[in-house]
Amino acid sequence: MLLQLQRYDLKRVQDFPTSRRFYDANTPLHPANGLRSLCHARPITSPPWKERWRHATLDSRAAGVPNKKLGGISAFSTRFLLGAMEAAAVFASSSLCSGAFWQRISGPQEERLLKLMSCALVGFVSLAVLFRLHRRGAPYGRYASASYGYPVPANQAWMVQEAPSFLFPVMLALCSDGARLSFWPNRFLLGLFLIHYFYRSFIFSVLIREGKSVPFFIFMSAFIFCSYNGYLQGRSLTNYAEYSSNWLTEPCFILGIAAWLGGFVINVHSDNILRNLRKPGETGYKIPRGGMFEYVSGANYFGEIVEWCGFALACNTLESTAFAISTLLILGSRAYIHHQWYLNKFEDYPRSRKILIPFVF
Repeated sequence: MLLQLQRYDLKRVQDFPTSRRFYDANTPLHPANGLRSLCHARPITSPPWKERWRHATLDSRAAGVPNKKLGGISAFSTRFLLGAMEAAAVFASSSLCSGAFWQRISGPQEERLLKLMSCALVGFVSLAVLFRLHRRGAPYGRYASASYGYPVPANQAWMVQEAPSFLFPVMLALCSDGARLSFWPNRFLLGLFLIHYFYRSFIFSVLIREGKSVPFFIFMSAFIFCSYNGYLQGRSLTNYAEYSSNWLTEPCFILGIAAWLGGFVINVHSDNILRNLRKPGETGYKIPRGGMFEYVSGANYFGEIVEWCGFALACNTLESTAFAISTLLILGSRAYIHHQWYLNKFEDYPRSRKILIPFVF
């Protein structure tokens, strides 16, 4: 029986790549020559997410699938991307959901990192907006372009790309044992952030009717932005943002919450107006009417900007301010391009409507 076990163990070691065999001080010496026995060698494997990445990459190369183009994305690239997403999921479940991991990285260095990430977010968004204005609009929706990759159905795109801004803070709240989660201002503000992105990810995406597909590049850009911002806001509110004991009664907190609530209501109502512009079976574009659309062309964008400016006022953190500025830049530029498009498309478009801010701009 012992001989059979040794043969089996030796076969496992022989099947394992030589470069992956390791020995440690616990490996017993061979009784005859005093050397470490192969029968008792213990292979040390990589973390699960690294193994998933390696196997997914090798499988995609060994699949023998011709490198055909699928809407600007090759079959190999698609397989590689799926492997990367699987590896990322395994990494998230094995590392990011570990309380020890977050305790290990918590401290002044991570707090400084959040500040730098906030400044970087505003800088990058500013450059992206300038580029987008030069190209006359982001290539999705009515400005969609096939040159930006394989089209992703609107419902699935909105759900997947927005979900990280909801899931990341939830994971941080459940797994990181954040130092500030026991304080009510942090809980309340984090709850506002989660409410918006639960609506955007799991309600708005389901209610979309006959929405235009989102090019893959835009889909991935939005996914990265939401992941980045989800970590930024979630980590700040769960672990670092400090408030006084009477913060819930401070004027800036009350005004911020009122602005958030008003902006959220305007945003949801404007989305509903846009969703019901066309009757079932109709195509083409119509002039939106009712609600804040009587005053501005980008009523839904106006609502969301007010919402996040109120959130920044209530949070009083660099991270929330960077998010509000980024939202203003992204949605403000899109509202401007929408307004010009409406004026060129419809001769009877109301000339009294402003772009984004009623009676002002």
